[in-house]
Amino acid sequence: MTAPSRPDAQGEHLFAQLISGWEQAGGGEVERCFSVAESQVVVRGPRATSLERLCAALEHLASDELATSEAGLELLVYDSSVVAPPPMPFSQHQLTARGELHGFESERFRMAFRFGEFTLNAYDRERRRAVVWMRDARQLPLWYLASPFRTPLHWWASDRGLQLVHGAGVVKGGRAALIVGRGGSGKSSTALTCMERGFELLGDDYVIVGVDPATVWSLYSSVKVVPEQLEARSTFEGLAADTEESFDKSVFFLAEHRAERLASGAPLAVLLRAQVDRAGGPTRLEDCGPLEIDAAVSGDTLRHLPYAGHPTQEVLNRLSTSVPARRLLLGPERDAIAATVERALGEAPSLPLATSSDLSLPFVAVVVEVEGENSPDPGLIEALESEDYPRLEVLVIRHRAKVAWDAPRTEHVVLTSLHDERKLSRAEVFNRGSRESMAELVAFLSSSDRWQRGFLRSAVEFLAENPELPVVAGASDRGAGAGTAVESDSDSEWATAVPWLYRRGALDKIGGFDASEPQPERSAAERLQPVAEVLPGLELEPPAPVGSRRARDPRIEHVRQWLDRRRR
Repeated sequence: MTAPSRPDAQGEHLFAQLISGWEQAGGGEVERCFSVAESQVVVRGPRATSLERLCAALEHLASDELATSEAGLELLVYDSSVVAPPPMPFSQHQLTARGELHGFESERFRMAFRFGEFTLNAYDRERRRAVVWMRDARQLPLWYLASPFRTPLHWWASDRGLQLVHGAGVVKGGRAALIVGRGGSGKSSTALTCMERGFELLGDDYVIVGVDPATVWSLYSSVKVVPEQLEARSTFEGLAADTEESFDKSVFFLAEHRAERLASGAPLAVLLRAQVDRAGGPTRLEDCGPLEIDAAVSGDTLRHLPYAGHPTQEVLNRLSTSVPARRLLLGPERDAIAATVERALGEAPSLPLATSSDLSLPFVAVVVEVEGENSPDPGLIEALESEDYPRLEVLVIRHRAKVAWDAPRTEHVVLTSLHDERKLSRAEVFNRGSRESMAELVAFLSSSDRWQRGFLRSAVEFLAENPELPVVAGASDRGAGAGTAVESDSDSEWATAVPWLYRRGALDKIGGFDASEPQPERSAAERLQPVAEVLPGLELEPPAPVGSRRARDPRIEHVRQWLDRRRR
């Protein structure tokens, strides 16, 4: 057997330390078993960790069966109230916004530190064993108790070909509707309204979905309700809410007193993209395009879950194309909302499935560098929003800044704002952006940079046709100093070529950008392979006029011919 790679060795060492701490804290003094997505999850921990409180949101899935060696997931939990905390062999600068630990990536182990609840999560994929360390289980925030162990459950479900999805699920007549959309779109209120009118609830925030066959399973029986939703909600009559000053919602745990209104799972019949009708019109169903439903299903799911990347996108893409979908415009009448969801379930078998060639395109992350307390040029965000590319993740990274920029809401891109109080070099900004990204392909821009509409799609298509190429080099508007001349065996109108669209995996293999290099993009491309062997001086074509057929750019044809000669 070959020696483990350094990341695997690091992960194995940290995992062993966490197991040792769990054993010192009391190990498996208390054991709880749950049936999650038709598999057994066993939670074990010391008595001092109060598993009953931690597992309250899972109580509706409690199983009377004794834990067996064939448990789908063994989840070991403890805190530092009894033993010293485990060593933290990483700095805060190694953490991504989703909690991933840069430097600990490996095929076997998953590691994440979630700063908000101060938990260290580790998962051994080979043994289906997870450890969750908490600083103090008694001080966990209420929103964590409403959805406990979400990170290791996400990793375990993903290894089974399933996926946690940020959405609400309801069941009527043995068939489920999955209600999706960005935060504030009306998912939770729709699910609660349906439950009050005879539906069973699968979850109001996160559920587990499977694609073959399309199925949705319950995960948490907790519901989070803003104060204005409590009025005239029969669901909560006689129930005591859990509240917390730092959390703007009340949390209700329904397993004990509303078990008859909860379901464990059901075949998934329809996807509903929720949207509040700001004009105050009646609740109604409308056609929903494939890209719209795909964005609604994947947006917040990909942003929130550590190591949610290409495999997650594949599952969600299959979901979007194998289940009928409608747009659910929400009006003020609650009775109409429940009736409309029931109608959508009835119509689902006759609805066509979403199809679009654009759904096969990979996500592209655009990393935007902004220095100081400035905000990015609004024109840049508008340009990216209207870009002729359907699956964009935009990461705005502000360095020498104390707080994140208040990013505007967008419909067509996943937009995230991050900040760093340190002064970062261009290479360091790009490295952080690459680590934070969930996308397969990464582009890097300064706030003043632009590319013409259509450039991105052309570059992605070119990389798809040439899978051996790690980077696309294109013309730049940064001036001649941005790159060196690239010689070609034919005349050209361009004098510089700057690498700008990279395969993220290729960057990972070379350790990212070199902070000591004044031109980190070109240096990275040269380390991947000489620039002349990537795409010598490719200037991407501008978009064709509306209504005309786009001809192939002769410069791209020149590169194709040049690559063919090299292959021969």
